[in-house]
Amino acid sequence: MAFPVILDATVPANTESPSLGASRIRAIIQNLLDLFNLPSATNIAAALTITRLGPLTNQTGVTLSAGDVVALDLANNSSVALSDAQGSLRQFVVALATITAAATGVFGQSGQVTVTSQGAVTRGNYLRKSATTKALEDTGVAAGAALQVPAGALGVALTGAAGPGAGTVVAVLFGFTYPIPRVTAKGDLIAATATDALARLAVGANGLALVADSAEATGIKWATPAAVGTISAAGILTGSGSGVDYSTTSASFVDVDATNLKVTVTVPTGAKFLIVAVTLYYAQGTITDGAAHVRILAAGTAQTAVFINNTSAAALAAPYTFYAVVINPTAGSQTIALQFAGDGAQAITIRNPAAEGETASFGTRARLMYLVTT
Repeated sequence: MAFPVILDATVPANTESPSLGASRIRAIIQNLLDLFNLPSATNIAAALTITRLGPLTNQTGVTLSAGDVVALDLANNSSVALSDAQGSLRQFVVALATITAAATGVFGQSGQVTVTSQGAVTRGNYLRKSATTKALEDTGVAAGAALQVPAGALGVALTGAAGPGAGTVVAVLFGFTYPIPRVTAKGDLIAATATDALARLAVGANGLALVADSAEATGIKWATPAAVGTISAAGILTGSGSGVDYSTTSASFVDVDATNLKVTVTVPTGAKFLIVAVTLYYAQGTITDGAAHVRILAAGTAQTAVFINNTSAAALAAPYTFYAVVINPTAGSQTIALQFAGDGAQAITIRNPAAEGETASFGTRARLMYLVTT
């Protein structure tokens, strides 16, 4: 087709021969078909108030009637297919004429058009895809009544339908599908219910937490949170600072300081951990047996035991730190203490200065830190 088409203004209207008039009508029709890229013999029942797509191939497997609502086919080129999930977020178009299966035809995308409907429809309400094949349905939400357009909305009804079965309504189609559901309260969430389907999850009550639950439509729900760990007992014990170091030659373990470095705590039922850490300085010694001579007594039983030996003439220039962790400690009254032992003849000595400092001559007093958690 060549544009522009120039009509001969010198030829008066209705003076052409019938054959010439018919020829010109056929030429104009062909020009329109070419302009809109329409197949020959296309019958367009809808008024020219909607944007058109086509030709598209009908891959639904059934004959489409004017007003039937179908989705753009994602599996085939330039085609349409059925998509009948309620509130689907697919891109939908409307058949503008009868189109047999596997045939090509023209479809409406946006604007005013008559569509197939299912159930009662209220004029002015948003429309969405129905689970009924090739039909739209009322969302129950009036256009302009909510700040948020409901999920799956693809148009607004300009006329109503009584329902309850199939019918038709005149609608204005947006040309796209709103993907976000309507929210109505502060704290509302949007969650997926299936592929290409979203829903509103109402805000939970104060103190509730969001948890996964496959039984819920959205896969999540508000629920009372699981109890978190708490500290039931804690403290820091420090050596006496008398200026007299702690020393023993006993071959069996004894308390370093039963007054200041030993405590009894109440472990509650269901306690998860009892954690004890010790830091100390020790003095020169002559024990060389390689055995453990300092240990932590926690929950009434010996825990971490370490070998400490300093045969050099110089005092230790840095603190020695070790710890013990008791998992699921026994409930009830439990003893925590720092203990040490010699080799039966030679002594082990732990510093207990009156004045603390960072130099080797002072050092710091022994400290025992404990923590019970539930």
